[in-house]
Amino acid sequence: MEFVELIKPIPFIPEIDFQILENPNWIAEPKYDGWRIEIISTTTDVFYYTRKGRRLIIDLKFKLPPNTVLDGELITIPYTSNYSVHSAIHKDQSRLLVVLFDILFFKGRDLRNLPLVKRKEILNLIEIEGTFTIIKPCKKDFNSFVELKEKGFEGIVFKNLSSTYSEGSWIKLKSEEDFLKALEVKKKWKINRS
Repeated sequence: MEFVELIKPIPFIPEIDFQILENPNWIAEPKYDGWRIEIISTTTDVFYYTRKGRRLIIDLKFKLPPNTVLDGELITIPYTSNYSVHSAIHKDQSRLLVVLFDILFFKGRDLRNLPLVKRKEILNLIEIEGTFTIIKPCKKDFNSFVELKEKGFEGIVFKNLSSTYSEGSWIKLKSEEDFLKALEVKKKWKINRS
């Protein structure tokens, strides 16, 4: 298996994306402030790469089926944005944790054309060993967003459950102002429709 280009979340645009807030086909996940990581298993080893394809020399004790590719975020534990991933890699790798949020290949089968909901089902079913957790959805309301920001998260990422692994299917929201603006646009839109 070789490095696979990771998709990047696109910025949230309140005037366009406000409908995501109530659409049940879109989920929200916390946006961690860490390093995007790709984990690739071969028949003999496991390799770790940054989102730009640079190989990381770390040992997170991962064991997973051969020819599998996972997408996630490398963070430090306990989670704070104060202690950097870079420092942990060079000083104390026991503080590293991978938050997994997608699976791109499983036993050599390309899963990127499957809907996100199916890829998440597979991710939750496969046997994985290592220092990781699988991301859990969060609420899509303003108060939950503020709480996440106060805990050191960058914001949230909205993901379309029926989407393939492709650009534009993940939308990141990092600003409280944009969230409030989206709520105002949504309110005006509802008034205009009635």
